[in-house]
Amino acid sequence: MLNIVAINDEKGRWIRATGENRTKSGWIERVATRKAQEDIVTAVLLNKSLRGKEKTMNHAEMEKIVTSLPFPNNYFAVKMLQRYPAPAIDNNPEVTESPSVSDDEEEDGDTESSN
Repeated sequence: MLNIVAINDEKGRWIRATGENRTKSGWIERVATRKAQEDIVTAVLLNKSLRGKEKTMNHAEMEKIVTSLPFPNNYFAVKMLQRYPAPAIDNNPEVTESPSVSDDEEEDGDTESSN
């Protein structure tokens, strides 16, 4: 899940933040935060969509959520999709063939004799 925090104070490269439900507070580095409106909207909507589902989701479900966001190419949207990679496509699948009748065999399974 994404951690959404309230910023209480800023000093240099540090920010004093309080977490959701005011259960935790402390200082974090500024580089670990994003304050742009687009980021906040995306994080809030992602959190709302993922509540209780994040561990059971697959790539297709996450992609559906991300594409429905107002900013589907946002930093957080891209990061969430990376957590749920698409299944790999096997470009060299192993092909097994069922036995077939060769030119040397008749349809009933008998082989031709060479006399």
